Amino acid sequence: MSSMFIITLVVPLAVALFVTEWVLTSRPQRLTGDGRRADR
Repeated sequence: MSSMFIITLVVPLAVALFVTEWVLTSRPQRLTGDGRRADR
């Protein structure tokens, strides 16, 4: 019971961290690309 509870608690957290990290890393690249193109 405890192991299942830990798994169900840790897995979503790991996925959320991975998604947030990917979004944060993908956002600046898109913003800079759009900004550079818009400026030039």
